[in-house]
Amino acid sequence: MKAKKENKVYNINEIQKQAYLKEGFDIYEDNGELIEYSPKKTITYNEHIKIVNKLKEDASKNDNSKLTAQVEELTKANEALTNEVSKLTGEKAELTAQVEELTKVNKKLIDDLKKATK
Repeated sequence: MKAKKENKVYNINEIQKQAYLKEGFDIYEDNGELIEYSPKKTITYNEHIKIVNKLKEDASKNDNSKLTAQVEELTKANEALTNEVSKLTGEKAELTAQVEELTKVNKKLIDDLKKATK
């Protein structure tokens, strides 16, 4: 493993790792992959706030776009359901008219049957 700080690079072992971390070195695998940052590493408060605000802004944009997509999807579904309700309402009116007509025909047949059996 390697300890890096500015332009200094040292080959180290696991036993030396903590000592180099305390001195401000970052620790890397031999292949260059970062294992651990030094606990002494700092950034300015202004840099921190910029990063936090950017993360908040990105999260807000992400949430807004997801919500906008959901609203569009639900609006389309609502339109489809509204059309279906209108269609079914029309069919109900036709069926109600047919039932009323059949009720009249049935009543007439019952009256005719009563007259015929007298």
